[in-house]
Amino acid sequence: MLHFVGTQLLTEHWMRALSWRDPAAPESIRPDHGPIGAFCAWPAETTAVMCQFGRFREALKFLHDCTGTTYEGPFSQSRQLLTKKYDSPVRITDLGTGGAHSQAYNASNGGGFAETIIREFFGYYPDFLTHTLVPDKRPRGFKGELLDVQNGENTYNIVSTGGGIQIVPAHKE
Repeated sequence: MLHFVGTQLLTEHWMRALSWRDPAAPESIRPDHGPIGAFCAWPAETTAVMCQFGRFREALKFLHDCTGTTYEGPFSQSRQLLTKKYDSPVRITDLGTGGAHSQAYNASNGGGFAETIIREFFGYYPDFLTHTLVPDKRPRGFKGELLDVQNGENTYNIVSTGGGIQIVPAHKE
């Protein structure tokens, strides 16, 4: 499945939600769930799945590849690929500006990237009832810190190093 995603869906700066090899692709004009783009949460969810399969290097690369796409402005319902090429420019779509296929310009799906970074790259799975810190020694491919994470009555820093994730008590001064 990761091979299919990598060869059929990912582009240089974004992804498509439907392969051009799908029989329905030539008839699809949907930038959110078709071959010309993707709902703005699909890249974040794709990155999360890559992490869950332990493919942190590929996930981190794809996350970085999507960075330039965010310079255009807030997350909309979807981003549109302007060509069929791998290096296609990506834009907030202007397709479906009314009617049944209307696109929301400001959408909460961009929060999917933050969730993927917190959960998959740093191993923190917050929910309403408990907060779970997951000490996972698998290297993530980057050095970084998620600071002052509240977990019950305690506060921690989650540190990504070459040796994986380390959870250390936050030192309050």
